[in-house]
Amino acid sequence: MPWQTTVEISEGWRVWFDFMASENADTYIDEQEVEYKLIDYDDIFAGVTERFDGEEFDEQVSTDGKEYVRPLNGFHLFEMVEAERMGKFDISPSREDHRYGIVKYVAKNNMAYENGFTEDHLKLKVGDKVRFGQVPCVMLEEETYCTFDGGRMYRRAQVRNVEMLWRDGKLILPKGRVLIDQIPNEEKTPSGIILLKANVKNDIGKVIISSNHQIPTGSLIKYIRGAGRLIDHEGKECRMLTSDHVLYVE
Repeated sequence: MPWQTTVEISEGWRVWFDFMASENADTYIDEQEVEYKLIDYDDIFAGVTERFDGEEFDEQVSTDGKEYVRPLNGFHLFEMVEAERMGKFDISPSREDHRYGIVKYVAKNNMAYENGFTEDHLKLKVGDKVRFGQVPCVMLEEETYCTFDGGRMYRRAQVRNVEMLWRDGKLILPKGRVLIDQIPNEEKTPSGIILLKANVKNDIGKVIISSNHQIPTGSLIKYIRGAGRLIDHEGKECRMLTSDHVLYVE
């Protein structure tokens, strides 16, 4: 498989899987032809099993309380977030902001990835708000055929696709990331007045949030010019970097 994980389902579970990756496997039972599907485990995204009255396990209970829900292969399930209005006169229909999601059902993180450097770098909890990286928005099901959790639509994604996390109002970054406030270039007039150029091309910034103890919050850093990507944080354009982008800490 492309990642190391634990097989968490058994006979009797209903599962949601990548239909295009499955194969038909016809066989005969009591002289009757029966059609099965052959599915690689890493192509299964979630499973559910019936929940009996009074039965309690270490499982997540569906919205209606009738089933246990178990996301698989590190694919957490996220509720969609409605896009913010452009202004008080914005009367356009509600739409989803694919940059964000709210954690609804939590999976076990994958233990390792085949490429050797990718990792599930955060431990998510139900209710966390996340910002995804530059990855496609892939839903668990198509809306026309949706049956999961009473017909509710969820986005599926692994933790490696999350670049920012908000929990109890606090912003948390994945391992090895820093968020910086860019320091703009300066130029002086002949009289000595300092002018800030509107077009920021500097490669120095002040660390706002850091998940690397060697790059403390509040420090000034020099980074590879153009590295990382711009992020809107609290209404201000900041830059998200990995530790590899930082040349030195002043």
